[in-house]
Amino acid sequence: MSKNNPASVELSTDPDQYSYLQPEQIRFFEPDDGEEKPLRVNFSTLSIDALYTLSAEENARYMTADQMRRLSGNIKKDGASTSAVLIYPDIEINKLVVLSGNHRVEAAKLAGQSVVPVMVIQNYLTPERRVSIQLSHNAITGQDDPNILGRLYESLSLQYKAYSGLTDDSFNVLEKLDIDSLSLGTPKYEEITLLFLPSEKEVFQKAVEIIDKSKATKTIHLAHYEEFGRLFDALVLVKERNNVFNSAVALRDLVDLALERLEQLKAEPTHAEET
Repeated sequence: MSKNNPASVELSTDPDQYSYLQPEQIRFFEPDDGEEKPLRVNFSTLSIDALYTLSAEENARYMTADQMRRLSGNIKKDGASTSAVLIYPDIEINKLVVLSGNHRVEAAKLAGQSVVPVMVIQNYLTPERRVSIQLSHNAITGQDDPNILGRLYESLSLQYKAYSGLTDDSFNVLEKLDIDSLSLGTPKYEEITLLFLPSEKEVFQKAVEIIDKSKATKTIHLAHYEEFGRLFDALVLVKERNNVFNSAVALRDLVDLALERLEQLKAEPTHAEET
């Protein structure tokens, strides 16, 4: 067998191990003697409505609303799901359970897809083995070489940078500064004693309390979730127009453009002035 000829590589001795199945050919297996066997994973396409996705209590992996919106947007842009979902036909509940790819199923549904590509396990699995497969798919994902990642990212246009799901924080690979190594020994200091009259003491203590409360206060702005898409699209347009990559800089430029437009509107005559 030639190592340089991929066509000569020996495939699995089981011709059915990676074959395609029609949806009606999928089998539900009864519990066996418990001996672990090599998995038979067959390919198919299934209706999203036929799949049972895990609840939040059953699935340790979660996505933020923004991540789900991006994933759904990518599927809608592509017109199809580009990765297969792992399915286990559970005879105990008579459902096709999604072991891996629950969020992809939900995102495909939001994108208007009716079917998804699947890999179906076609032999019995103990509950313990099912959970271990589920956890391994979530945990064993590998790492990125930051230099290669950065080079690949910079080769993309702004549109596909947004599609990739990476942000500026993805390239924050600087190690944390070791403060201890910069220590210059015990610093010199002087002690200062402040004396207050009783009434002044109360004023000072109240001022300190106000300062402490103001430091702990966070300003939170709320808006409809649907508005985020408009904001995100506007940021992309500003990045393209001004040739910037940092989202904070783009947001500042967006504010400048909005203020400029407001000044223009102030200068325009109102309907009352026109008449």
